[in-house]
Amino acid sequence: MGFNISDMLGTPSIGGVQANKVIILELTSLVPYHNHCFRLYEGERLEDMVQSIKQNGVLSPIIARTTNESGKYEILAGHNRCNAAKIAGLTAVPCIIKENLTDDEAEMYVIETNAMQRGFNDLSISEQAAVVALRHSKMFNDDKAAAIRSELQAIESGTEENTSSEQVYAVKDGKSKLAATGTEYGLSKNSVARLIRVNTLTEELKQSIDLNLLPVRAGVEFSYISKTAQKAIFEFYKETVVKNEKEYQAVKIDMKTAPMLREMFQDFSGSRETALKMLESYAKGSSDKPKKPKSHKLNTVICSKYFNEEESDEYINSIIDQALQMYFEHEKAQGA
Repeated sequence: MGFNISDMLGTPSIGGVQANKVIILELTSLVPYHNHCFRLYEGERLEDMVQSIKQNGVLSPIIARTTNESGKYEILAGHNRCNAAKIAGLTAVPCIIKENLTDDEAEMYVIETNAMQRGFNDLSISEQAAVVALRHSKMFNDDKAAAIRSELQAIESGTEENTSSEQVYAVKDGKSKLAATGTEYGLSKNSVARLIRVNTLTEELKQSIDLNLLPVRAGVEFSYISKTAQKAIFEFYKETVVKNEKEYQAVKIDMKTAPMLREMFQDFSGSRETALKMLESYAKGSSDKPKKPKSHKLNTVICSKYFNEEESDEYINSIIDQALQMYFEHEKAQGA
């Protein structure tokens, strides 16, 4: 028997149509999703939405879930509609309330909605990284994600008809997880590996990438060092830039400097103050800067056994990193 979203969400299904009851909620009772990593619409796109709502109201209902706070609901789909509705002068909007969702299922609604409505290629690099990383992670059950996608499409079109999950993002057997994820978004597995690394960066470094000031590959280099070191690098190199008449704090670090900084902080576990002193010494060309960590060569026979010649360093490092994490977690569990 195939996956049924009604069973997953605990909502009744009548005659093949999901019973998503639409109710009217005050905007004050809706709160943003706690981990919303997508930017709200601005400029012409926001203005178009505001004018549409003024003329026609909110046509597609907001999707929200219950919270522990009485009378409050967390938005899963419709952050931009809520924002535009407030600007348009509305005080209430139509909503569908989901109950008994797990955190993983709630995350799926947020990610799938933004990927569908905005289009993956229209997302910023950091937003693409969030989508790809979550799709690649264990939390994404393919059947559940496909079912949610079908439901969102039905709600958007107003048909509420179920679509077979087999029609959406079919993944052939034999593909690696990175390759399968890349297939969904038209990316190579090397690009997927890079985006997954970018998703681990601090918000400040992600913003620098989105502003096209920090190369993605430089971000990948920084993804291998601690968040403390990342924040120190941002603080040391940050500058004010203006884009679309707005000011941002960002860093410009080229691909000559980024690998050196990664080497400097490869095994760093100190404080922010210590990291800043190391950067000051590095900038001055001081001999006090840390020695380059010892490198280890991977046996070519072993490497060729698992990887093709065209595989990038980012892809190989990503696989080795995941494999070692699984190995040491297993060793720790065995020793417990």
